[in-house]
Parts: sequence; C-alpha cells; structure tokens
Amino acid sequence: MELKELSLNILDIALNSVKAGALLIEISVTICTESNRLVIEIKDNGSGFNVNEYEKETACGLYRGNAPKKSGGNGLRIFKESAEKTGGSFFLNSKEGFGTRVRAEYILNSPFCAPLGDMAETFAALILCEGEREIVYTYNADGRGFGISTKQIKEIFGNIPWKNYETIKFIKEFIKENTDIINKNRFF
Repeated sequence: MELKELSLNILDIALNSVKAGALLIEISVTICTESNRLVIEIKDNGSGFNVNEYEKETACGLYRGNAPKKSGGNGLRIFKESAEKTGGSFFLNSKEGFGTRVRAEYILNSPFCAPLGDMAETFAALILCEGEREIVYTYNADGRGFGISTKQIKEIFGNIPWKNYETIKFIKEFIKENTDIINKNRFF
C-alpha cells in the first residue's frame, strides 16, 4: 500500500504522536534541488516505544500481511518503504517515555517520489485534534523558508477561540501562500 501524497504519510505519523500523548509535535520539510533531496522529519515528546520490538513486529507482519499489533499500524513501514523506494533513506529513533523522531529522505527526481501534497490541510487537521498541544511546522526549499506554530497562532488571535473556521482558513492560506512564494512555480 502506498499513499499518493507524502503529506498523508506525515499526517499518519503525526496522528500517532497525538495518540502517544505528545504535547509537542515538530514537522519539518526541507528540499534541496542541488542535492536532489526532500527530507521530512517528525519529532514528538510523546510516550515513545521500543524500536526493537516494533521492528520485530513489522518483520513478522510483513510475512503475514498484517499490521503490527502493539505499535499501531503500518504507517511507519509505509513511510520507510516510500523513502527507500526512491533510493533515499529512513531513520527511526524512539525511547519509551521520551518520544519519537522519524526522518525520511527522498530522492526528488526518482519516478517513485510521490508529491509532497497539501501540508496546509495536514497542519489544519492536526490542530483540530482534541486536546492542547504545540505543533510546529517548518518548510525550507533551497535555503528559503518559513515556519508556523500553534503558539504563534494563539498569540495572533489573542483570547478569541482559535479553533474555528476563520482561523483555520487563515492558517491554510498562510501555509499555501508562503509555500507558493518559496517554490516559485516548482512542484515538489
């Protein structure tokens, strides 16, 4: 199974962070056309898990066609396979009680590299999740970038409830406009 956009992989991994009780989720997307790389990194301070157990479960699950039972599902495996299929790499570090860090590196010009997709919708979906948590998104392409966080959003909107239609619209427009300015009609 493959997801058609990398933003869907990112959303899946970040939702795992939410389920793990993370109060801080950091998502960064870095594109370097000179080195032909797209790097996605997701970090959280959630409950973490035992990577060795996860890898054993995944190996067994691959032969049975089942998702790992204890560690969640197939999201990490799909993320890993999608990066490696392009000739890129995947790094996973997690420790119970200390959170998780996932890093996927894609080769941009690989015919197997899916498009990044709609990160504005991904960020909006994450902030609408139940509970209060800090979510930070940074985007950088060839040395130009921007960032947005739930903390900044709360500062901008002050005491008014910020999980509403107008705020979500503002956030999505901010991410889309800044991404378009940086990408200069290039599509990743």
